[in-house]
Amino acid sequence: MQWGGPFSWLAGGIPFVAYIRFVRGQHGALFNDVQIKAFLFFLAFVSISLGIWLTSNGQAQSLEEGLRLAAFNVVSIVTTTGFATADYTLWGSLAVGLFFALTFVGGCTGSTSGGIKIYRHQILWTAVQAYVRQLISRIGWMCLIMAGCM
Repeated sequence: MQWGGPFSWLAGGIPFVAYIRFVRGQHGALFNDVQIKAFLFFLAFVSISLGIWLTSNGQAQSLEEGLRLAAFNVVSIVTTTGFATADYTLWGSLAVGLFFALTFVGGCTGSTSGGIKIYRHQILWTAVQAYVRQLISRIGWMCLIMAGCM
């Protein structure tokens, strides 16, 4: 359950349109979408980092247990599933702060999960990068391009 749950919740965080495209024969739809890649990378990075931190702090007996606890709770928070396997407030202030920050991250656009969608975070990041480039290069204006679209 603790490994199966997060994988099924991830399915709820992926856009429904990607599943339709996959069923219609566009098998790259699940793997070529920029927001799906960012969503999965973000969850993997946060889960692995938190799992290693839990293991090194003695909150988990083994690396597998740390990764399992971290993945379960991180995916549950980001996809707004609402399940928890442990009281993460006992994991220390770093974990509490991380979980607070994770409440502002949601699934992909077009998914059933709540929160601020990953694509909006990507747009914000791209806009900040363009603004910094504009400050450095002193060009009058810059165009934002997201996934090949303006």
